[in-house]
Amino acid sequence: SILQNYRAGDTFIHFNGSFHSDFHEGILWYLKQQKPSLNYLTIATVSQEDLENLNEDQYNRADYILVVDASMTSTY
Repeated sequence: SILQNYRAGDTFIHFNGSFHSDFHEGILWYLKQQKPSLNYLTIATVSQEDLENLNEDQYNRADYILVVDASMTSTY
């Protein structure tokens, strides 16, 4: 339904859990198969103790990665 609701020239924002778009897989993989000409961006949030250096296992998780302190309250 994302592509059914997208209108050319508009910016379409879709929020989902990380399972659905981490490492450009899941929903994003399907979108790129059906409409590769569109521009896609992903944003992920990761929790880690070192806020200055991204852990290597987080590399390429998304186009933009928000790093939050591991001591921050989590709701999951």
